[in-house]
Amino acid sequence: MDALAGSNGTTHTTRSKRVRTQMNKLVVQRVQGVKQSVKFNEYGQPVGQKASELQSFIGVLARKKVNINYHSWKQVPNEVKNMIWESVNLTYQLDPKWRNGCLSSANSK
Repeated sequence: MDALAGSNGTTHTTRSKRVRTQMNKLVVQRVQGVKQSVKFNEYGQPVGQKASELQSFIGVLARKKVNINYHSWKQVPNEVKNMIWESVNLTYQLDPKWRNGCLSSANSK
């Protein structure tokens, strides 16, 4: 919180506002052609630091690409789901078998 001085000598505290996560670093790396590598455990789940970034990136894409007016994931057009998968696949080195896991993650965001 920042303290601001008022015109009558009093101080007011202001809170910094929460801003939308953009993951700009990943976007820049994608433009440069750099793909991130993600480790998976024996159950096919992403693990480690890159897994956290991957999940955050999927969340950003889901919030940007999926209209809030859809009441369920089944109503989201396949074109939108494909855009999410393609964006993730352009940014990370992933096995195509993980497509369902990726979209399942987007569904829960």
